[in-house]
Amino acid sequence: MFGCENRNMRSDRLLAMLLLLQTHGRLSAVALAKELEVTPRTIYRDMEALSTAGVPVYAERGRNGGIAILPGFRTDVTGLTPEEARALFVLVNEDAHVDLGLGDALRAGLRKLMAALPDAHQQLAERSTERIIIDAGRWGAGSEGGSQLTVIQEAVLTDRQVRFAYEQRDSDDLLLFPEVDPHGLVHRAGVWYLVATVRETDRMFRVSRIREPLVLDTAVQRPKNYSLHDAWTSLNDQWQRDYSSVMVRIRVKREILGIVLRVHDADLVEKVDRYANPNQEWTELTLRMRSFGHAQTVLGFGPRLVVLEPPDLVEHLADVVKDLNLLYHS
Repeated sequence: MFGCENRNMRSDRLLAMLLLLQTHGRLSAVALAKELEVTPRTIYRDMEALSTAGVPVYAERGRNGGIAILPGFRTDVTGLTPEEARALFVLVNEDAHVDLGLGDALRAGLRKLMAALPDAHQQLAERSTERIIIDAGRWGAGSEGGSQLTVIQEAVLTDRQVRFAYEQRDSDDLLLFPEVDPHGLVHRAGVWYLVATVRETDRMFRVSRIREPLVLDTAVQRPKNYSLHDAWTSLNDQWQRDYSSVMVRIRVKREILGIVLRVHDADLVEKVDRYANPNQEWTELTLRMRSFGHAQTVLGFGPRLVVLEPPDLVEHLADVVKDLNLLYHS
């Protein structure tokens, strides 16, 4: 029965047991069995295997007994500097790995890595995870993972084409993409994007708008020396050019300057210090906005924000206000 156990599985368990003992010094067979999801009898067999391999593990009887490892015995399998260890444990606070179904694997891997670190490195890494959080999500937004991300990830990792329908930003109609070459996934500000090629043209798709994805049997056609990083950078630059084409000059009342700067931080052409001129009643700003529709958001600030330029946007906003006035007065 014991000989039928998968060798890789047992090797992983032996390493995990060794690292747990290095971390804690002594653990009961029951605690180890629970942690490693085996029986206490298996734990004792693994202890014998480690001892045979030259690892100084032993069993202590009594109320406070358990399985222990000689003090001072360590396996340094990482070679990480203190700064590298701290950086690694800080960055894994971000939730992208959970969306990809790698949460349990990451926890197990970090447990092994933590145990292999020298004591000083362990303390620094633990302090970093307790006191520094990297949260890439946006306020009021939920996870954008879901079943479609699982399917798209499968297509990306197996280098197979995918078929899906896509929900457009400004329309209820779905666009059908029967043959898409998926090259990679990008996680930005809590949102997942698929970088792909459609008819030899690079595209990016917001994964949350993909509907009914289906992985095909046909292989991905990827250009030679393709770089996901370069493709993403180019697509992002193109998006900025295409959707940030309206330069809007506004005048803002002092009392709402702070909230305007926060809401439109990404639209600001030049950063403004809200405390630079405390006695100035009005401040002029320039915003780079995607469209007239996007610019309509400034109407929510009422008469405390005035649009100065361009003239055709001023006229457009005047028409919107006129229509709203008629609607609500009727």
